[in-house]
Amino acid sequence: GVLLQPGETIHYVISNSKAKLPDDRVSAVAGCDGTIVYDAEAYVTLVQKAAFAVLGPLNVMAKE
Repeated sequence: GVLLQPGETIHYVISNSKAKLPDDRVSAVAGCDGTIVYDAEAYVTLVQKAAFAVLGPLNVMAKE
């Protein structure tokens, strides 16, 4: 629902990473009405992946 010109960047928020329809998984920030609903579990997973990518060479293991 946001019009873009070639070369423009769109910022989005993961709103429901498990939605059946791909269009329902993210929301454009530019098109929001001031309230942003986000999928906290998806962001926790992304932070964990990033941390392990950085700390992996140091042999840091995940706690289970």
